[in-house]
Amino acid sequence: MIDLHCHILPGLDDGARDASTALHMAWAAVHDGITDIVATPHTEDGVYRHSADEVRKAVERLQQQLLEAQVPLRLHPGSEVHIHPELIDQLRAGQIMTLGDQGRYLLLELPLRNVPRVMERIFDDLADRGITTILAHPERNLVLQEQPWRLAAWSEEYGVLAQLTAGSVTGQMGKTLQRTALSFFQSRLAHLVASDAHDLKNRRPELRAAYLKLAALDLQEAAGYRERAELILFANAGERRSFPC
Repeated sequence: MIDLHCHILPGLDDGARDASTALHMAWAAVHDGITDIVATPHTEDGVYRHSADEVRKAVERLQQQLLEAQVPLRLHPGSEVHIHPELIDQLRAGQIMTLGDQGRYLLLELPLRNVPRVMERIFDDLADRGITTILAHPERNLVLQEQPWRLAAWSEEYGVLAQLTAGSVTGQMGKTLQRTALSFFQSRLAHLVASDAHDLKNRRPELRAAYLKLAALDLQEAAGYRERAELILFANAGERRSFPC
């Protein structure tokens, strides 16, 4: 399985607090059946700010540690970007990391309580640059909970993809988020699921339980989620790559 959203890089944000935690998170992911993780530290959220180069170096350091510990997990650089006025300018300057460092997909986080008026303009600007927006955990946004049709409109007009959080799907994050996430899934308003893991206690790097839950509702749609994640990560690879050795 491919996890496109995980806060595994130690010390960069509110995810893994140190290298030991990151190592244990990596083992947990492997035991769950995850083969590839895109490390997506928060950036431009008012607390954390990480350049693309900082993320690349952090991924290289942790990947080397995983190799030394013989953890069969491949890491890829990414970021979870919060909406901010300089977003497009920073992308143009190469300062913000896209998923897999491919320049094709950007993981974007909405505020929890509102939808900024500039959303459509941002989607349009990104699309003009050949970048597809992936919305992180739309089920948490209060506006989208009440107006799910917005997801359909954004997908149709701008090609936006919606990414559910595994803990929302399984109910670990509460019944309200579970109802919303499953409603989005069954209404074909979402397209992906990821762990959004931060630690080993409450937000673990696990996907299997979420996929089983989705498959019980619609096996074909759940399989599409898994295939889509691999296509996104290896969009420029030509074929599935093996583990580093």
